[in-house]
Amino acid sequence: MNVTNPSLVLVGGGVAHSGDLLLAAIREEVYRLAFPTAAHDLRIEVSPLSDRAGLVGAAFMVADELLSPARLPRWIDAGCPAGLAEAIHS
Repeated sequence: MNVTNPSLVLVGGGVAHSGDLLLAAIREEVYRLAFPTAAHDLRIEVSPLSDRAGLVGAAFMVADELLSPARLPRWIDAGCPAGLAEAIHS
């Protein structure tokens, strides 16, 4: 919190199913340990993605990498990146 100063922290996965009591404890601890300026506008909430958060995040990372300006030209002529792992990562 003190280094990145986020405005929103989302809690997902199994922790998200733990209920309001655990979320309140997380908030209390974060607000206690963070610098007042870092925690002033900070919101800590349950992720609407719940158990899918990791999967969605991983899918976005793959899409960002494959569609990046450095990678896209390496596979676009083939029509898709399937089977071109060496060409994409070289």
